[in-house]
Amino acid sequence: MATNENRLVQVEADVNQLKGAYEHLATKADLAQLENRLTRWIAGGVFLILVGLAVQELVN
Repeated sequence: MATNENRLVQVEADVNQLKGAYEHLATKADLAQLENRLTRWIAGGVFLILVGLAVQELVN
């Protein structure tokens, strides 16, 4: 059976490993910013397509 000290060392190692992994996770704010950027890119793309279609109609 493991001693309390050995178990504590193992728990500390596990906690340190988890803390290192949390640095790379996205937060709610990160996801909200990503959603805003994607929405703007999509809206901009749709706008450019509509402008292109309007110009094409004017030229033809």
